[in-house]
Amino acid sequence: MHPALPRHVASALALFGLLLPACTGSMSAPTTQHVRAVSSDRPALRSAGERLPPVSGMNPAASEWAEVEAGVWISGLHLRTAHVSIRSDASEQDGRRVARLAEAHVERLVSTYGDALDLRLPYQPLPLVVHARRSEFGDALQRAAPGHPGWGAFYDARTGSVHVCIEPAPRGALPLEADVRHEMTHQILDLSTPMRDRGKIFTGGNLWLWEGFAAWSEGLGDPAGTDTRAPRRQRFERRRARGEVTDLPTLFRLDQDRFEGRHYDQTAVLVTYLMANGVQGGQRAVLATLRDLLRGRARPGDFERGIGMTAAQLDATWRQGRRE
Repeated sequence: MHPALPRHVASALALFGLLLPACTGSMSAPTTQHVRAVSSDRPALRSAGERLPPVSGMNPAASEWAEVEAGVWISGLHLRTAHVSIRSDASEQDGRRVARLAEAHVERLVSTYGDALDLRLPYQPLPLVVHARRSEFGDALQRAAPGHPGWGAFYDARTGSVHVCIEPAPRGALPLEADVRHEMTHQILDLSTPMRDRGKIFTGGNLWLWEGFAAWSEGLGDPAGTDTRAPRRQRFERRRARGEVTDLPTLFRLDQDRFEGRHYDQTAVLVTYLMANGVQGGQRAVLATLRDLLRGRARPGDFERGIGMTAAQLDATWRQGRRE
């Protein structure tokens, strides 16, 4: 892992108190295992009702919060949207920018894939912390994962909170849009379902899909002429030209200890290919396997059975498709 990773994800597995990184650097991602209790502040899951209610928790429009723009309210260092609660030490302009990004992603992800993945927002708004400077962000990271050299952004499942930083990482930083969308995808998926057998993901049970879907979501909602996925794709293409692409049978079995920075870029490109139905039934298989993964029902080989191909056959088809 890079000593200063591009703002990217740390997916924290609260059930076991683990902080598990999903980096964009080129080195191995060390596993950190710090047993911590799940915070009582973690938003409570809902098992029924609307997938995307009009508002989560307290309605800021009915309170003393000041509406500074349509759909964004502010009170001191806190901002609110319909479904997100933001604590920020950044400028009001930056805080509002992140608030807009976060709310748009929540609405788009749940409205588009809520039925397919059985997503449902928790009772309370999704917590998000915006740090203006890397020093404060680093302090928060050290509290979550003492001794860790650094990530660009992270999701802490113990508290259900996403942390992002306005100041970019020194090297390899992705757009802020990518950080917010990726982290909040992990957050929404995690807070939509009980954490039944979630730990299996990080021991090689479809980790490629868990991270690949979040990385694919970085481009979800891009306006015309914008390509937030481009940095990952370009890094992957450079590695592919050097022969640094992992074959899919190996990639599909990787656990967290062996999942390197380059694998995040590779899974992002692969899931983009599958969600565009580069192979017949690709999107359906991604969503069905991910839905089962969230509920602890995914079995080895489910994804391959869903597309009617072995991992080796998909590998050959995907590589051929990328050469054409």
